[in-house]
Amino acid sequence: MIEREDVEQQLALNHETRPFEVKGPGDLADKAYVAKIARAAMAMGNLSDGGVVCLGIDDKRMREMMPGLATTQAMDWSDFDNVSAALARYSDPPVTFLTDQYTLFNGVTFVILDVSEFDRVPRVQKELSRRVAERLHVRPPTGQTGVSDRPLVIGHARPAGDRHQQRGPRVCPPRRCRGTTPRPE
Repeated sequence: MIEREDVEQQLALNHETRPFEVKGPGDLADKAYVAKIARAAMAMGNLSDGGVVCLGIDDKRMREMMPGLATTQAMDWSDFDNVSAALARYSDPPVTFLTDQYTLFNGVTFVILDVSEFDRVPRVQKELSRRVAERLHVRPPTGQTGVSDRPLVIGHARPAGDRHQQRGPRVCPPRRCRGTTPRPE
């Protein structure tokens, strides 16, 4: 688990790094916000050593380490069971993480999701918002055999001979195709 002092050092850099991402404050009941957190957690799970999602710090105010989570938000995001259930709706296998709540030297409260590397190739669930899904790509964990290292493309398989056949790969982006076949798992 990352320590508070390490988080403060990361925030002092005033930019996100590949294994460290910040998200401003939001409620666990807000589906759009939870979808963003799920996307960030899945991205951290795709890294070879996992990564950290810091909830409550705005990415435009990282150096100030502001604004922080409200007391109820901090309590909700610190409840492992509720957070795990919320994130599990968007990822299969579920994201593996630890959660902790910290208070910075300036009194700002935030929550850390310390995400472990995926041990299986994740699949995105259909509940993930289209806007988020269109930008999401996943890679298999390092060392996993028999799995392509190409990213998972969100969309659905097209039947042979349909109107898109001459234009490229066999997966349609969700917004551009009116096909009726289901998306691949």
